[in-house]
Amino acid sequence: MSDDLTLIADAVKRGEVLLFLGAGVHASPDPKKNLPWVYPDKDRPLFAGELAAELASQSGWSMRFDPARFPPKSNFTRVTLDYELNIENDNKQASKVPPEPPLARYSVKDAAEAINLRKQGRSTLANAVRKAVNVGKVPSPALRGLAQLNFPIIVTTNYDDLFTSALIGAGKNPTTAYYEPRKSGQQDDPIDDPTPKKPFLFKIHGCASTPSSMVLTDEDYIDFVLSMSERESNPVPNTIYHRLRTWPTLFIGYSLMDYNLRLLIKTMRYKKDRFKPSFAIDPYPDALITRVWDDELKYVNFVAEDLWTFVPALYKQVTGNDMPP
Repeated sequence: MSDDLTLIADAVKRGEVLLFLGAGVHASPDPKKNLPWVYPDKDRPLFAGELAAELASQSGWSMRFDPARFPPKSNFTRVTLDYELNIENDNKQASKVPPEPPLARYSVKDAAEAINLRKQGRSTLANAVRKAVNVGKVPSPALRGLAQLNFPIIVTTNYDDLFTSALIGAGKNPTTAYYEPRKSGQQDDPIDDPTPKKPFLFKIHGCASTPSSMVLTDEDYIDFVLSMSERESNPVPNTIYHRLRTWPTLFIGYSLMDYNLRLLIKTMRYKKDRFKPSFAIDPYPDALITRVWDDELKYVNFVAEDLWTFVPALYKQVTGNDMPP
């Protein structure tokens, strides 16, 4: 890791790294390793599989789909779509006296009723997601450590507000923007050029505080990919595209086994040249993906370390101090 760590740390010291944060940045340290940092699972946002299982338990998923064939933990975007479409009727069934179980299928009178049920369901879904990722959750020592380093621009696929909290806790004044699916034209750039003290945080899959912005369901992902492919409606601010060409990119909390992440990276690079190196922190990089993305395409250099090894090492290299507990 030493050569890659030195290259990344030197760029971080200059404030010239584009940071991408995924859900894995919230992972708890392995208690078997006796590390000096503690982050209980109860303090972190639910991961996608856990959230899908929680949503499925609140709805009639198991009445409509065989859990053996369609386990909720492996079907996040379908569980969320089912929840959005059916939770209002599921709740009506549960509120009857005596309560009745959810139905395998609900009939609707017309398109207007279907649209209204989905709108109400979206609000209920968004509230459930907000509670799962924000309420009672706190930034980890690793997230706080990253917030103290010199990252002027951060892109995250996380819905939660924990990195914003960590940045403010580090004495910084972040500007936050997020994907807006119904906005015409490109997302506005920050008025002032981002700096390590006044960083720009872009939530590319939306924000938990704004229900319509979150990319949760199958349909949301389709709409998001379509918007990424259109020059006029591309939601990514030009500031980020500019820095992709001029600064190295650091991915933390991701696995490139995630199809949606690979699709996101490819759409951001589509028909664009001269990108700077990218580094992905992944303790177990997949051999096939490494062959294509590293050896052939040269999109990503894999650093085979876990979160709780890499982030403290980066912190130490940049600041000269141990990462605080």
